[in-house]
Order: sequence, then C-alpha cells, then structure tokens
Amino acid sequence: MGAYAGPNGIEDGLVLCLDAGNTKSYPGSGTAWSDLSGNSNNGTLINGPTFSSTDGGAIVFDGSDDRVNLTTTYSPLSAPWTLSSWYYPTFTSSKTINTVFYSGSNPRTFSLYGSSKRTILGMDIDSSNNLYINTTHINSNEKGGLIKFNSSYQLDTNYNTNFDPADDLSSIVRAWTIKLSTQYSGKIYACFQEQGQGNQLGLKRYNSDGSIDTSFNSGGAGINNSYLSQVHDVEEDSSGKLYIAGRFESYNGTTVGNIVKLNTDGTIDTSFNSGGAGFNDLVYNLVLDSTNNKLYAFGIFTSYNGTTANRIIRLNADGSIDTSFSTGTGFNSSTYTGALDSNGKLLVGTFNASYNGGTSNRIFRLNSDGSVDTNFSPGTGPNSQYVSHIEIDSNGKIFVCGSNFSSFNGTTANDIVKLNSDGSIDTSFSTGSGFDNQVRNLKIDSNGKLIILGLFSTYDGTNVSGAILLDSDGTLNTDIMSGFEPLAFFLSYFIDSASWGVLDLRLAGISQLTASDAFSFFDGTAPINYVESMSSSGTYRVYVNGVLLNQVLNVPSTSVNIQSIGQGINGSYSMNGKISNISVYNKDLSELQVQQNYNALKGRFGL
Repeated sequence: MGAYAGPNGIEDGLVLCLDAGNTKSYPGSGTAWSDLSGNSNNGTLINGPTFSSTDGGAIVFDGSDDRVNLTTTYSPLSAPWTLSSWYYPTFTSSKTINTVFYSGSNPRTFSLYGSSKRTILGMDIDSSNNLYINTTHINSNEKGGLIKFNSSYQLDTNYNTNFDPADDLSSIVRAWTIKLSTQYSGKIYACFQEQGQGNQLGLKRYNSDGSIDTSFNSGGAGINNSYLSQVHDVEEDSSGKLYIAGRFESYNGTTVGNIVKLNTDGTIDTSFNSGGAGFNDLVYNLVLDSTNNKLYAFGIFTSYNGTTANRIIRLNADGSIDTSFSTGTGFNSSTYTGALDSNGKLLVGTFNASYNGGTSNRIFRLNSDGSVDTNFSPGTGPNSQYVSHIEIDSNGKIFVCGSNFSSFNGTTANDIVKLNSDGSIDTSFSTGSGFDNQVRNLKIDSNGKLIILGLFSTYDGTNVSGAILLDSDGTLNTDIMSGFEPLAFFLSYFIDSASWGVLDLRLAGISQLTASDAFSFFDGTAPINYVESMSSSGTYRVYVNGVLLNQVLNVPSTSVNIQSIGQGINGSYSMNGKISNISVYNKDLSELQVQQNYNALKGRFGL
C-alpha cells in the first residue's frame, strides 16, 4: 500500500512506512503501529507513547523511555537508501532534541540533535571596533560566510548582501578562525572544515563587502577533500604570506603535513619546509612572533619532519626547526592555544599537561628559550578540562577562557578568569557565577570591552545565548548585541560505534532567521520534514522541508539495520516530541523526489 496521500507521493522503493495520520497504520489507540509498505515491518509502541489526533495525527514521545520497536528486525538496506520523517521536535530544558533510530547493539545509527549553543570559534575585530564572525552556509536563501557587526555591535545588514549561492558554501561543516589581513586592507581570511565540490577548500579570502575573493588560489583545490580535513588557524607575515595549519594531507594536490605556507595569491610557497613531512597529527593553533618572524605551533602532534616535537614547536620562516627554543620532552597532553606577551614570553593553554617532566597544569608561561618562566605562578590553575583561549590586553593582563572549569587556583571562576602578569587573579574583574558552559573565544575592543563566544546559555545567572559583550569589569552589557543569538540546529550522525560527522543544518540570530523564528521552527509548534539519503557512491545528503541543506561526499556506504524508533534500547538518545510519519526507501531519492514527497504531505500539516 502507498505511503502518501496526494498524486506526487513517491512509492517506488518504499520498504517501510509508519503513518500515525492514516487509520490503517494507527487507529488511534493500542500499541500496534502497522507498516503501510506491504513489507510487514510493523511497529509496537513501548513504554506508553501516546497518540495525538491534532497535527495531522502523531505519536507523542516523552523524551524518557518511549519508543517503537519493529516487530521483526528490519534490515533490508545497503546503500542506496533514504529515510524520511515528519515530526514536531520539542526542545528540552537544555535546548536539545533527538530522533533516534536504533540499530543492532548500537543506538547511534541516526541521531538528530538541536541546540541553542553553537560553537563559533572564528571572530576578529578591526581598529574601528567592527566585529566579523565566521559562519557556515545555511541555504541558498540565507547568508553564509562572514557576517559583520558595526562598532555599536549591531548586525550590519548592508554587509554581505550580495551573497551568491553559486559560491556554494554548503560543504562547510565547521567555521574556525578568521584573521583580518594586516597587509591588504579589507581582506579577511577564514578557516573551515568542509567537504564537497568546489575550490579553495579549507581556506577562503573575503573582500571588504563580504564576498569571496575568487582571485585567491583561483582554480586551486585547497586542502584535500576528506571529512576530517580542516584548516584550524592562519597567520599572516609582514609580506602578506600566510601560514595555515590544521589537519590536511595535501594542498592543491601537493602533499604537505598539516601545515603549509602560501604566497599572497594562495599558491604554495615552495621555499617553506620543502620536502619535509611536516606534522604527524593535528595542529590547533599558530602564533607568529612578527618581531623575529618565528612561528609557534600547538596541537596533538608528537613529531615534525620526523623529529620528536611533543605538542609544541617553534619554526623558522623557512619551515626548519628553531633549535634555540628547547622544549625537552615537551607536553604530555594536548596544547590548544598560545599567546605572546609584550616581553616575548609565551603563554600556553593545555589539557592538564605537564611540560618537560614538570608539574601538571593547564596554563604555562615559557621564556623565549623554551624554559618555564618561574615568575608566572598560577598555582593549581583551572581545576578541570582545558584552556581554550588566552587573550592579553594592552596592560599585560591575561584573560584565560576554558572548557568547564569551575575554579582557578582554588578560587571560584566558571570558564573565565583575569590574571595579573604574575599569574595571580585580578579581583577587579568580577564575573559572579560566570558561565554555565564552555567559553571558546574572546576579543577585546579599543574601549576595553570583551566580546565572548562559546557554548554557554547563562552568564552570572542571566540567560544569554552563546555570545555576549562584557564591560571591562566583567559586568554584562545588555544594551548592545541584543540581536546576536547564535542558535543552531545540528545533525549528529553515527555509523557503528564511531561518529564521523556533525553537520550544521541551521543557524539563527546571525543569519536571515531571527532567534525567535528558529525557536518557533524547532520548539514543537511547527512540523519538520527531515530527510537523509545515502547513495551507492557514498554521497550523503540532508534535507529539511524539501530543501537540501548539506551534503558530504565519500562517506562509507554502510548498511542500515533499524530495530527501534524513539529511543535506544539501552536507554540512550531519547526522542522528545511527536512523530507523524516514518518512511524508508531502498533507493537514493533525488532532490526533486524529496520535494515531491514534501509537497504531497505538507497540506496535511497546514504548510
């Protein structure tokens, strides 16, 4: 029997259809939810999910233990396949939702996750206090790339107004660091994790109006196209040449080892580390000492060009190791960030590492020769997780941002603290109860105000949403940035026991959508048609309400074995909200077919 009402419904290849709005599938009571595809993949309601006759008919999941088990294990699918669902997701108190399809012993085959806390790492501020932020592409009707806030920290609606969908930023998964060019007025470099078609993968240069500068690395592929490939950081030297680093095996087809130096046109500067293997693992952060033209690198790497270099190194301009910077055995755990003070001393943020066999801490200051600066005494430092960002103000005071630390040297400090130059706490900066979650980036404007981005939802007990402005004493500035609420919607997709992806689906508050619009869209008051498809060639696509929002290429073609909908049988990843229709196809539906399916049922939901 066909799954859809209406002439445009796609029935070819349908192997499972549970439809709460069709009385032949669910009569309005009982625990049996019948498959309309004719394949007898029937479902049984477990733990009391209820029926709602409104909203086109839907099964209501409580977010705790409700689920639907399939009567017989349903496992007919190898790629290609398509999964489509109509549902009303409901945010929990933590602003998260999940739609779960349980597979075998692993409850993670499909997990849909929404959050009001989006990680935005990329921002920079110019001398006029204009703030630029790096974001992902949303869809062809909404802006992607860079956004701009003026010196009053209000969204500049005249910036990036000529966004061209042909630029195709849909491959971007995460937006990392951005840097304002010091050599080319108005140019901005932006780092990404992305996959897909197109050129300039991993690093793009933008013009002063927010459009992509197509003259930069024109026709070049950029970094290798792989899911994990990404450019984390970029530094520009006094001649306009760039150092970029992250996780990538090649650039424009030339093998490199997670770092490369570029000419001003985006091509490789072959004088840098010619023939060297580079780093053996990911580089998180770069710091350029422009006075001496030396480059510091931080990350999880343990070697450079085959020489032991445990998570820290200083390079000369030609890519050779600066042996005058002696790190001994280096760090025994990841280093995430660094900052140079006015005396040329290097602050390093870590994941509770020890340095050269010494005492473990999460923050260190090193002398220019690599030795520990004993005049910097942070005590026990942050009590948990890692230091994510370090920023030094014009007076030499040090802001330390972190991932879920609650104290610094025994004093309460939730994910942010201001230090004197000797490592003691500057008590003039008061944050009260601080942040409820991670702080990822901090910039200081010319007036001493702090722009802070992270995963937090509150600051000192006040509801905020991932981006705030603080006065220099730590007081929340509520008069500006009122429209800046980085609401996100993510797809977390798992194959077997390992996650290979988190795709940004929708970002509000800094795109064309307002935060209130997005909450309305994802708070259970509006239906969503969510579709994911996998081709036999490994192209994975995500659609929301008939619109292609993202795709990843070269994904492992994994077979699908669905046993449960709504909750993993072991109790994890529970669905919160209402599901009206679940359909599975043993084919990769085209974008036109997805739109036909959407149009066939949208009238039932009042769309």
